[in-house]
Amino acid sequence: MQLQIRRAELSDVEALLPQFNAYRSFYKRQPAADIARTFLTENLSQDRSIIFVAIAKQPSGNEVIVGFTQLYPRLSSLSMTYYMYLSDLYVDENCRKNGIAKQLMKQAEEYSIANGAIFIELQTANTNTNAQALYESLGYKQEDEFRTYVLKLPNAIPAIV
Repeated sequence: MQLQIRRAELSDVEALLPQFNAYRSFYKRQPAADIARTFLTENLSQDRSIIFVAIAKQPSGNEVIVGFTQLYPRLSSLSMTYYMYLSDLYVDENCRKNGIAKQLMKQAEEYSIANGAIFIELQTANTNTNAQALYESLGYKQEDEFRTYVLKLPNAIPAIV
């Protein structure tokens, strides 16, 4: 499989949608294609996030997005500097076990280093042992200094939460 990893552009949103929706489905979220399209478009056009896509060249010559990762720039008051939050990592079920996720993670790491981030933070489900094994193989350590808490707010849109 010929594979290219590159930063996503606005013109990639439609091609990215199937993978983004599959990612959300993996985490038991309801389909919301129109909201997802708007979300991705706004993230890219307003530089709210950095998305890298894995593009596979098919035997027909067509190029298809088979995976992606999405980073959000953040600031840390404790470190008084900039870091990245890796929110999403997804590879199409039919393309897994080919090192695509690792390549996406490496691209995210290279981008973060080149842009002055001091660390990358991420979360995954307790049950997602495949992702945990990948992260640990790349040197990520499970955080044990801080606990994560979540307050669900009453104005959340049920279709996307």
